[in-house]
Amino acid sequence: MAAIDEIRVEVKRGVKTAAVPAIAVMAELYGNALPEQARAFEAILRDLQEYTRELFRQKDPELKAPTGSAFNNCNGKWSEYIFAVFAWNALVARNQADGNYNYIYVKLPNNKNDQTNWISLLVAGQIAELKRFERNGDDPLVVGSGHGALKLCSSNPDAVILRYPKGETPDLPVDLNHPLSNISSTTMTNLDRVFSALRGKLDVQSNLVAFLSMKTSIRPDRRYQFVHEGDSVKAILMYLKNDDHLRLNVDHSFLKNKFFGISLSQITQADKDAMDTAMTACISSPGIDKLWSVDRLCSCPHPEDVITEISQFIPD
Repeated sequence: MAAIDEIRVEVKRGVKTAAVPAIAVMAELYGNALPEQARAFEAILRDLQEYTRELFRQKDPELKAPTGSAFNNCNGKWSEYIFAVFAWNALVARNQADGNYNYIYVKLPNNKNDQTNWISLLVAGQIAELKRFERNGDDPLVVGSGHGALKLCSSNPDAVILRYPKGETPDLPVDLNHPLSNISSTTMTNLDRVFSALRGKLDVQSNLVAFLSMKTSIRPDRRYQFVHEGDSVKAILMYLKNDDHLRLNVDHSFLKNKFFGISLSQITQADKDAMDTAMTACISSPGIDKLWSVDRLCSCPHPEDVITEISQFIPD
């Protein structure tokens, strides 16, 4: 179905309005070729916005054109898929050159339930140990506390990079050795399906490379979302590391270089300063090494920067 056909017009108080069909617009504009590597993300998003406005004009000249705020969610979706495709292709190049491992870019969904929580990627034994920590609404600790449960995870980061020995890589809907050439609806669907294909197959000791949290730009009031997500992820990894039942063969250095923040625009010194925040566990557990919640914040204003930075997240 053409993107213009997915624009559903409604009349509200005499004004014709419609939501932006973000996925359809992306697929129509970049369904046959990728955006230019050297073109800034900001410019690519403007191209998608202008293409959307033109579709609205063609649909109905009286239809209210989308404004900047109407594109907020769309910009996030568009950026995530563009980043994912170029990150995937960077890892394809690594897979072709590496004789031992396959690296996988896993685009994470929004955390809505146990099936979409990033924790669901973990192997059964590691999930079971995390469940031993959590408490439901019937637990005496929770009853009368004013809370509905005690949980470990809040929001998902945007992605995680995993690796598996060649010959032991799970079956996936996307070829790990073939670069993506478009951002069609099929490409986007298959990238989303990688998460479900790997559910229950992540051993943090053997397969985890790094988590990524991405923003199109960093507002002062959102800098610390990187810190919150990194702190949450590393607390869960530390819990698994310290668990007596799992007996993971790792030390505290295991938590280093496991969480990276990414801005698709330029970053300021104030942004960098916010990333100096220590992992909370360093305060509550003085015996462990001093660690940061976010290991590094990097700027990727162009898709070609994604290709460069991805290699920095993978240990030699």
